[in-house]
Order: sequence, then C-alpha cells, then structure tokens
Amino acid sequence: MFTGIITSTGKIKKIEQNTKNRSAIKVSVDLGRDSKGLKIGQSVALNGVCLSATKISKNTCTFEMIDETMKKTDLGNLKVGSLVNVERSLKVGERLEGHFVLGHVDGVAEIKKIEKKPKEVKVWFKIP
Repeated sequence: MFTGIITSTGKIKKIEQNTKNRSAIKVSVDLGRDSKGLKIGQSVALNGVCLSATKISKNTCTFEMIDETMKKTDLGNLKVGSLVNVERSLKVGERLEGHFVLGHVDGVAEIKKIEKKPKEVKVWFKIP
C-alpha cells in the first residue's frame, strides 16, 4: 500500500526480455536513495504502478512486468534513460501523508480536455 506521495525519481538503466518467461520484460531502475533497505519481493510504485523487486544490486533494482502491465500503464512507453516517479510502500507506524493507494492499475484514461486558469488546472478524462 502506498500514500501517493512521490519520494524521488528513478532512471531506467536497462530493459530486456525475460528469458524464462517470454511474455515478461525485465526493467532495471536506479532508485538512488530509495534503494536503501529494499529487499527482494518488496513493493515499489513506479509511476504509480505497484511492482515487486526481483533483483537488487547497489542502487539498481530490477522489476518484471507482463504484457498486460505494459498495455494498461505508461510503463510500456519506457526507454533506457527515462525517468520514473518512485514511491516505497508504507511501513506500519510511519506518518501517513496523502491517502491510501494500492498501485493496481485497471486501464489508461484518455485526456479529453485541459482548462488552465491562474490558480487551477482542470482536466477531463475518458475512462475505458
């Protein structure tokens, strides 16, 4: 579970096909300070999408994504060098700043209209 508060950005270091599962992609991300204390199997939100760490080497963490994740999120558009928003999962007893977010994505909405005003921006979406 997450709060929706982005703690840092990570940089995509490598994208490769999973040789054991051809329908999965491995994405390696330099998480910088957010890699501290991270363990294999723990959840990290990348661009709001909950992913599990499958490999950790220094500041770089590898995640695996199946085709469905790539299609239903913007993660399918990533390239080496792309920046992603990073958030580590909540820990019991930590201060909750934001709201509860699961990081499970059901689809990608289409932006229909953007209206900018001096103190606000309104965005209309078409939900699939």
